[in-house]
Amino acid sequence: MPSSVHPYLAALLLGLSCDGSKTVIPDSAELVDSGEATDTDPDTGLGSGGGSGGNGSGGSGSGDDGQRDADGDGYSPDDLTDCNDNDPEIHIAAAEVLGDGVDQDCDGLTDELTFNEVEGLISCDNARSPRLASNSTHTFVSVLCTEAHFVPIGATEADDYYESAIAYGWPHSHPGGPPAGFYDWMRNTSPPPTTLLDGQGLVATDEALYGAIAVTSSSGSIFRIGGYDLERSGRFSVTYNGLEVEDAFDHIEVAVDPIGGIHAIACDDSSGSPRYLGGTTEAVRDSDFEHAESLSALGSPVACTLHFANEGMGTFVSRDSRDYTWATFDPASLPPASLTTSTKADRSPSQLRMAHGPNGDVSHGAYVVFRDQASGKVVLQDATQDPDFAGFHEWDLQEVNHVSASMSADGSVVAVGVLDQTNNPIIAVGSPTGTPTTYTPTFPTGVASIDEIEVQLDPSGKLLWIAATNERALYVGVVELP
Repeated sequence: MPSSVHPYLAALLLGLSCDGSKTVIPDSAELVDSGEATDTDPDTGLGSGGGSGGNGSGGSGSGDDGQRDADGDGYSPDDLTDCNDNDPEIHIAAAEVLGDGVDQDCDGLTDELTFNEVEGLISCDNARSPRLASNSTHTFVSVLCTEAHFVPIGATEADDYYESAIAYGWPHSHPGGPPAGFYDWMRNTSPPPTTLLDGQGLVATDEALYGAIAVTSSSGSIFRIGGYDLERSGRFSVTYNGLEVEDAFDHIEVAVDPIGGIHAIACDDSSGSPRYLGGTTEAVRDSDFEHAESLSALGSPVACTLHFANEGMGTFVSRDSRDYTWATFDPASLPPASLTTSTKADRSPSQLRMAHGPNGDVSHGAYVVFRDQASGKVVLQDATQDPDFAGFHEWDLQEVNHVSASMSADGSVVAVGVLDQTNNPIIAVGSPTGTPTTYTPTFPTGVASIDEIEVQLDPSGKLLWIAATNERALYVGVVELP
């Protein structure tokens, strides 16, 4: 819960009514379990997120229940979900607007960027690898749990998911309130610790939510692309069994190429060469894959990524203890039988991440974002150019130990999320070639620190999503930028 939170809001977030009785997730949040739920929105595969007035917020309705709702936003001062009934932009599920001095979300605070626990997700043991992704209509958050507990719709008892990659989705039109969809795109029923989930990447299109995870077990390394088909309401998973590795894959990225292929890369300096897995959209949806390669030309990097910022050309990027290496390949001619690499020694990047538009779009540019170990600053590198000639733009975020990044659809705004050396989160937002504005999110009450942070802009570049994990929970927040 956010600090200094309104007491009635705290009760709602804790799943308690004002009189202390137990409640469950509102019916406005559609549960999607293993692809068996009913698709009520044929355009997205998501439920409508309806609730009262169809706002997906689980609000108090439009007055049919006898409660006041003068501004028609579906919330009422009678149940303390609307602290200004004359303004439809102010209610308990509204996104806070930074810098305007107004308390949009009725929590007693103004201009704050706050994490909240996800409704329905009671606990997520060994929570790790939070990832955010947007398509044109929704933002999705995914997390890995060695054991997840959540309350299904209409139930009062928690369900247990062992070793799961799970995701939630919120519509951009109504970002507050409970999630509009739940997606379990990787379920293992064997008890832990026979298999450990280690890391993940995530990308969303209007057709599907794609993710990649690395799993380490006694039989070797398992590298998987999985996801949820938003058009067909089905779960899919593609598995590649590789050689056994001593340590987990730490760095995983997923990308969509301009001709519809899905690609993922995973690496860790203790695990040998990066692993690549990919194929066409249809092949992945059919739980099949076309290519599974060990990219030995990239060495044994501590960080790696891939992107398709140029038409007809993909780029693998890696960084070992000394050099910054990249190799281009033709996404129409896969698998990459051989790679010709180039290396830069004047940069020493770590925490390589990609910033691109929703749906994996790079038509308005893309950036490789990393922390330069030499300067200590965060660097945005133009991914549309050969790294020998690409422009580098430094943001003065010093001595950070975690980096995530996102970009608006038109390429004009980039958001970067970092943790400093004491694991305090910092959010920087601005033009990729300009000076960013920085914000400090508020921790939930009782949470001393977090381990990982992710950021995601909606297509307009106005809504900023944040996600974070500690050992037990996933936290998500959304705010409107000035």
